[in-house]
Amino acid sequence: MRRPSRNLGWRPSPRRVELLGRLLRSYAAQGLTQTKVGFTVSLGAACVGFVIIMIGVVTALGGATLTQAGGGGSGRAQAVEPVLAWLKDRYPTT
Repeated sequence: MRRPSRNLGWRPSPRRVELLGRLLRSYAAQGLTQTKVGFTVSLGAACVGFVIIMIGVVTALGGATLTQAGGGGSGRAQAVEPVLAWLKDRYPTT
């Protein structure tokens, strides 16, 4: 029994193969460029978020708010008081 031929009589011309190769390389390069930009933006956003979180931690544990320049009293209590007041207003105990 004879196997059917996979060659259906159509062969791309060398010019067409070259064009398709250039197109594929171009698409791959564009995809890598977009990926690089997306990664850079994500990394920047992560850094900004980390800085914001660290400012909050330092403010809560370090003893001073960012607007204080050395006022009296416990800085930790002054930093936490507004949060506790908001929580008491938001979730009153009965």
